[in-house]
Amino acid sequence: MAHLEDLLVEYYDWRGYIVKRNIKVGRLSHGGWSMELDVLAHHPHTGHLIHLEPSLDAHTWARREERFAKKFAAGRNYIFSDVFTWLDKSTPVDQVAILVSHPKNRDTLAGARIQSVDEFMAELCTDIRAEGKVSKRAIPEQYPLLRTLQLALNGYYRLQQIDEATPMNTGNLGNQIDESRLAKNRIEIEGKMGKATPLSVRVEDKWRAAGRPAWSYTDTRDACVEADRELAGLGLNPARRFREEVSLSNDKYEKQWVNGCHFEWLNPR
Repeated sequence: MAHLEDLLVEYYDWRGYIVKRNIKVGRLSHGGWSMELDVLAHHPHTGHLIHLEPSLDAHTWARREERFAKKFAAGRNYIFSDVFTWLDKSTPVDQVAILVSHPKNRDTLAGARIQSVDEFMAELCTDIRAEGKVSKRAIPEQYPLLRTLQLALNGYYRLQQIDEATPMNTGNLGNQIDESRLAKNRIEIEGKMGKATPLSVRVEDKWRAAGRPAWSYTDTRDACVEADRELAGLGLNPARRFREEVSLSNDKYEKQWVNGCHFEWLNPR
């Protein structure tokens, strides 16, 4: 649990947020505090304010509802008076419960949105892949967990192949599999499940469905933006920072993200 909190704190601090962790709020007259808030973060440039409560519990949903309702109510009551006291009280608070799973047909808990541990890790790893190799763009050493993940995901000079079962290459099956149909089926399934595969996987689906063309960087970037819009239409956001930076027209980050995916038609490992 502490390890998950460590990752959350490092990730949001790395992204430029002011982060507070394990903050006791609501001082009681007889001593002690009414509640402890796990992770609070505010981005001074975008104004995004987020309250995260991670938990690996195995409680019933009724028990979770009761427990998290107290946590998130305390957040709404004390964030502006006890933590980020300089913020306007009308600032929206994005409250997130990070759980072991994100069940079908359940997207909120105690008024907060649900994000599974795996969904958070997919978002985090997508951003880390966009940084590229450690030798060229190392994540600062003040984030040891993130730098370790960068080393594992991207390598120092070059990521080495690991002996493992070779994934099925649908391109070798010729006319036996219609790749555009596979991509369409993935979209339909995600819409029903309320969960998304990584954005890069969706872009690869688009490339295969288009007949594996020699896409340029611009073609690839446009496909990424289009794929993200499709996900937004389904209410999904597996690459949260990419969407955020696109909305800010951050061309530098977009290029880093696209190149960090190492698409096989653009810059394979």
